[in-house]
Formats: sequence, C-alpha cells, structure tokens
Amino acid sequence: MAVADMQPMILPVCFAEALRAVLKGEEEVEFAILGEDEVRRLRFSTPTFRLDCPLIGGAYPNYKAVIPETTAIVTMDTRALASAIDRMAIVSGPYVRLNFQPGTLTVTTVDEESSETIETQGDEVQLQVGFQAKLLTDSLVSITGEKVSISVNPEKENDSKLLFTNAGVNDGWKAVLMPARV
Repeated sequence: MAVADMQPMILPVCFAEALRAVLKGEEEVEFAILGEDEVRRLRFSTPTFRLDCPLIGGAYPNYKAVIPETTAIVTMDTRALASAIDRMAIVSGPYVRLNFQPGTLTVTTVDEESSETIETQGDEVQLQVGFQAKLLTDSLVSITGEKVSISVNPEKENDSKLLFTNAGVNDGWKAVLMPARV
C-alpha cells in the first residue's frame, strides 16, 4: 500500500488485528499521522467510520537483529506440520515440543506421552525445543506454498529460535519464533 510521507511506525498488535477485521470490504481508506514524537497516532478514515490508534513511541527497531543465525535448514509439508501441532496442542495445552532428528521432525506433547512424526528433507538436525503451539500454527498460516523451510541453529539447544520461510520461494517473508521453556 503506498502512502505519501509514510514514516516507520509500530502499531499495537491488537489494533492491527481489529483494523484488519474492520477494513474488510472498505474501498477507500485515508491515513493521517497526528501529533509528534512520543504522542503520535495514526488515523484511519473511511466514509463510514474513523479510527485513531496510538503508536508505540521511539525509533523503529532493527528487526534484522532478532533474525537468528541459522546453520541448518529442513523442509517439510506445511499442512502436515500444522495438523500435527494442532493435534498435540489439544492434549498438551498451550505448549508442544519439536524434536528434530535426521530426516524427521516429531511433534510431542509436553509430557511426551503423545507424538506425531513428519518426514523432512534437507540438513541433518538433532534438536529438541519447546514452543507455544498457537505461535507455530499462526506462522504456518502465512506459508503460501505446500512446503515450509525451518532454519535452526542446533548448537543452541534450549535457545534455538526457528526461522520459517516459504520453501523454494524467495518472497522475503520470514517468521521468527522464540522458544519457550516447557
């Protein structure tokens, strides 16, 4: 979306989600930045409503600093992974564990009494790390292809962030997921 004189800014997540729901079907949306420095807000206007959003103050963060250095990439079927995470989260609660082994990824419940294994291609990785199931599935929803590539650094066993990308597509989309201690 092209907006004249747009500046980098951070919207609160809850506002962005509400805005997405409200703007469905609206053809014309006008944007205006109101205020200065730490008291800026963004106004969205249509013929039927006006919505003001406070902006998070300060400089836009260097997002590249949080993208992890990865040493291994595995690729798998997006739907199979999302389904396995959903099924394990039903019995495990909000957290699941991902157990990377050469050629497979096993999604397990926290107590490791239930699991589901998916075949992978790519680098041989040995790593076990826990994540919030909802964050994993929310990231997988944005994968547009049949396959997802997951980049990891197996040397950081309990602190290995995951980097999700569309497999075989260089569209610039990335999702970084932080591990959870479970």
